[in-house]
Amino acid sequence: PGVEGCADDLLAYYSPWGLDLSTNQVPLKIWHGKSDQTVPYAHGEWLSSNTPKSDLHLTEDDSHRSIFENCFEEAVEWLLSHK
Repeated sequence: PGVEGCADDLLAYYSPWGLDLSTNQVPLKIWHGKSDQTVPYAHGEWLSSNTPKSDLHLTEDDSHRSIFENCFEEAVEWLLSHK
């Protein structure tokens, strides 16, 4: 309850994350929907292109919320195959 979660998100947007994405050495799968109105489509592309060993999975119709519902099983399968 309250604004703590939103405030934390805003800090994450404008503060260093404490890691250098360009040094990533583990497989990373990024799911992103073109209909996401919370995180711009271009950010998913930027994140993938600036993170080694990443694989970007784009969907045409998913939003910020529906990507979880529509890609959940695929995400779990990917995670289990990379443990």
